[in-house]
Parts: sequence; C-alpha cells; structure tokens
Amino acid sequence: MTPTRPMRRRCLFPVVPAPPQHDESSADPLTWRAIIDVMMQLSVRLVHADQVDALRAWFEQLQTTRRNEAIATLIDETVNQETAILVKVDRQHLLVYAMDVDDPEQARRSADSGNHAIDTEHRQILRQALAGTPDHETILDIAP
Repeated sequence: MTPTRPMRRRCLFPVVPAPPQHDESSADPLTWRAIIDVMMQLSVRLVHADQVDALRAWFEQLQTTRRNEAIATLIDETVNQETAILVKVDRQHLLVYAMDVDDPEQARRSADSGNHAIDTEHRQILRQALAGTPDHETILDIAP
C-alpha cells in the first residue's frame, strides 16, 4: 500500500527568493539545494545536452516503477509535493524543480542522510545531469 499524505492546495507559480549565485566551475551542482525558510522551494538548473534523455528516464522511473520508494523518501523529508519540469529554450534544457515542504530543515537533513538507496541514486543522476545555474535576475521578492 502506498503511503498517503493529506491533500494540500497547489500553488502553480510560487514566488521564492532566487538561490545564491556561486562559481559554476568549482561548485557541486547539488549545492543549489540550499534550503530557504519557506514552504515552497523552487530552483532552475541547466541540464547537460547529453543527459536530457537520462534525466527524463530517471524521473519516469520515480513516477512509475519506483514510485513507492520515492513516496517513502518524500514522507521522510516532509515533502508534500515535488514537481520537475523540463523546459527547452533554444537548444538548451532547463530543469525547473519545485517542492512543497512542511519542514525545510528536516527535508535537508533527511535528503543528506541518504537513508534510502534511491536518495544516493537521485543525487548521482542529478550531479551528472545538471550543468549549474542559468544567469537570472530576481525581479520580484515580496511578502506581507
């Protein structure tokens, strides 16, 4: 039986601060996972052209044959929903990744602990596929 979580209202276009800029040549592509103390977390990353199909295949596995493993990890990370969108702009692909989390610190601790075998695979595939952060500009960062 697949573990379930209560349904929450979806936010299609969350506004969150952009991740800090970093030196692409020396940074691990996963350092973009810096947790911002908000419940919705959003990141945009460049994808290596030769890794697009591998990335698609991995997310297809998470959605289908390895769904139960993925759901168990999400529950441990207090993630209510995780969405990944692949966007093609000219000849470059971008991975837009959004997560709705209850506890950002717990999400980071659980993801970093690698308690599930799928966590290690996920990090490895993302390290191979991601090519860093695209040039970007925060044009709105507002809260009451």
